[in-house]
Amino acid sequence: MLLCLLPGLLLIPASTNAQTYVRTVEIGVIPDSKAPLSPNPTSPPTLAPPAAANVPPKVVDIDGQPVSFDTGHADMAHRVIVDNFGGGDTGEKKASAAQQSAANLTANANSLFHRFSRAWDGSSYDAITASTDPGTGAPTQRASSTPFFTASAGIASLQQRQEISDRFDNHPPGGVVLEGTFDPGSLQSVVYDARYHALVLETPGGGRVAYFGIPAQDVVTLCHALAGDETNRVAVSLEHPPRTYGALARDSNVALNMFVADGLLGAIAFGPMSDSHNLIDDFRLAGDYKLQRPAHLLNAAVVTFTFNVENYQDDGKSLAPGGNALNVLFMPLAQSGAAYVAAMSGDVPQEFLENGKHIADNLSYYGQEPIITLIFRYAQTASLLRGLKAENVDLNQLAHGIEFATGGPK
Repeated sequence: MLLCLLPGLLLIPASTNAQTYVRTVEIGVIPDSKAPLSPNPTSPPTLAPPAAANVPPKVVDIDGQPVSFDTGHADMAHRVIVDNFGGGDTGEKKASAAQQSAANLTANANSLFHRFSRAWDGSSYDAITASTDPGTGAPTQRASSTPFFTASAGIASLQQRQEISDRFDNHPPGGVVLEGTFDPGSLQSVVYDARYHALVLETPGGGRVAYFGIPAQDVVTLCHALAGDETNRVAVSLEHPPRTYGALARDSNVALNMFVADGLLGAIAFGPMSDSHNLIDDFRLAGDYKLQRPAHLLNAAVVTFTFNVENYQDDGKSLAPGGNALNVLFMPLAQSGAAYVAAMSGDVPQEFLENGKHIADNLSYYGQEPIITLIFRYAQTASLLRGLKAENVDLNQLAHGIEFATGGPK
């Protein structure tokens, strides 16, 4: 938030005029022809019952043709579900319920955007209300701590200001940034299983399955965003008009939800001086915190909320995101013509820093908001996809395969 004042071999020419052969990773899909995932990101997807365990899945390429590579672990998404939930109808229902819960979270978070999107055309925000008890209407209490969150808050050092400016085209992102890169190891093939909305990663050491916690179309958006930007940026800034960085589509569901998160957290960080402060008028802050406001503001400032997934847990069969991390970083700005750039001198009011520390110290509370949970899932997915890109997986081709397998846009 801103406070203003394909499969095959790739030939890469080397400096010696020799050619270096870079391995690319084969991509396959297992379509879900019975009930494809809805491409509409505001509608929870529905899943068809998976095939019986003794029926091998049909793996095809993104054009629907049989693949030629080894698919010995292609049914791993099904086998892990059976191991975790049991076989038969009971296991399938539990697996479906787990994925439906993820879809409902996304639908709830998406609905927040429509409640205050008018702010971008000059009108006021509607307030996001805290979770309430359905019987009494009173705000519900939340757990005060959880081991899955780590957070920090501070003011950017001179070195950080320069590094951030260089990476973001001399326009520091006052907004939400997704970071992190998962190392999947050496990959031989990647199979997207639309029956379970999961990726099966084939490595020399065996197969691993990673289940997505966001809709298929949002995965597609992140694939295109990372494929289209050499520096792998996924970031937004709730300016006027809202801005995206890299190849992230400004009108995508991913960008819109990141704008919402920026508005919510920015309203806390900058308090009454934020353009989106009305967003939290009826929102219950952790510990009934009173937002701090400086008496004077000597220069413009931005705050960046960097969402990161610290690691992935590997049990030999499946990959699960580890701890979620959030860094709240303030930076003073200086005006350069009509634009604002990072100020190499100056500071940020202590009151803003106290608000930022409040967010960091109470992330286990704010992390339970559907929109914040969703952004962490975006960060988890982006981390996984960056790792695939580093292993020469063509993310544009993977995106096309997901759309083909789920019946989404082509």
